[in-house]
Amino acid sequence: MKKIYFLILFLLLLSISFASVYADSNININVIINGQQVSITDSSLNFLDSNRANMDNEIINFTANQVVDMYASTESYKQGVSDIAKTYGYDVVTVNIDSDLNDGSLPLVSAVKGTSMTPTLHSGDIIIINRTQEIKTGDVVVCNDTEYGLIVKRVGEVNGANVYLQSDNKSKELINDGGLFYVEEGLHKWVTLDRIYGVVKYDLTENSTS
Repeated sequence: MKKIYFLILFLLLLSISFASVYADSNININVIINGQQVSITDSSLNFLDSNRANMDNEIINFTANQVVDMYASTESYKQGVSDIAKTYGYDVVTVNIDSDLNDGSLPLVSAVKGTSMTPTLHSGDIIIINRTQEIKTGDVVVCNDTEYGLIVKRVGEVNGANVYLQSDNKSKELINDGGLFYVEEGLHKWVTLDRIYGVVKYDLTENSTS
């Protein structure tokens, strides 16, 4: 009877040991992106493991670079975080993103330059951008224009794969260029949809884009 008891106890301890090893090899990583601030919570049981702190710091630094990279995507970002975690011994990695967008996607964080979008946006405003080409008339979007580079403009019209962009600032300025006078006003032009990088969803300075 004692042999059976010890055998059962041994099998129970063995199963607990295997469960612990399995739990330690799986991790859920929650990345919180609050404006320009990044923090990490995870399901790791190794609370006293200094490597976990190193892993979290590595993920935070990686995230800080990705949110300002216009070419990054949610999928490539999650894969990058997973790759980092795997170098610390985790086999199965689940990555969740909690940001101002509230949709689980990786936001793009950028700053406004210039006055063409006043009074909606002002130079120096920090904006949160949803990386999408699903746009509609009235949206404020970020466009990588072939002539002007990265610009922030409002969608005036969508016609198939073509998008008409315009400035919110309607003021005009008379410029004297060595005796040659001309009127300068906000940019208005057609671009192709593939030049659109995303929709501005949140202005951290004004808490609005309307």
